[in-house]
Amino acid sequence: MNLHGPLLTGRTLLLLALAILAGPALGQERSMNLVPLEKFIQFQRGIRSLQANFVETRSMRTLRTAGGGQGTIYMAGATKFRWQTAGDPPRSIAIRNGSTFWLIQPQAKRAEKRTVSESEFSPFDFAAGGIARSMDDLRKRYAIDSVARQEGVWVAVIRPLDRGVAAKVRRITLGIDPARYYLRSLKLELRDGSSIHAVFTSQRFNPSLASDLFTPHLEGYLIRDR
Repeated sequence: MNLHGPLLTGRTLLLLALAILAGPALGQERSMNLVPLEKFIQFQRGIRSLQANFVETRSMRTLRTAGGGQGTIYMAGATKFRWQTAGDPPRSIAIRNGSTFWLIQPQAKRAEKRTVSESEFSPFDFAAGGIARSMDDLRKRYAIDSVARQEGVWVAVIRPLDRGVAAKVRRITLGIDPARYYLRSLKLELRDGSSIHAVFTSQRFNPSLASDLFTPHLEGYLIRDR
């Protein structure tokens, strides 16, 4: 997920590293069953680390056919994650460790380093406990458009209320497991007409992760510092 290759572009990866903040329309909520979201948040509170494989589909307004691929995400806490495409070596890797964010292209031996705010989170936080700590917290960050049972899963549609994020992200759809209430899928619909849909094919909750997963090894790489 080539930084501008068929899985995710560098611009999209940066979007995945931005904060998705938001909050709701309470009148509309009264007719919804919010229990799945409440249990989802409760499940998330117990997640300290995550390893998950996913299949990703990306559509762009300027392309007639969708792109995509497979990858793995590792997360440890709020500001450590590693995302990489399948392959040996992976086509693309994104690593965040604290305020440092790396976009890495192993096959081309190129990397880009950026500084991000400690308060910025990736949308993959939805899978690893970063969406909200309570329903009140969720309401401060997102408008809840709908919660409904579809094709065997709970589907929640929310919108970011923060103006900066809402200018880029139009809508977020969460697929929630009906038995354990973990995240099974995530879809981001962007303002430019493109979308990213990740389906998690396997997940390990609270695994022991090697610390060097979040430290890039870039000997021999051409590094661009932005």
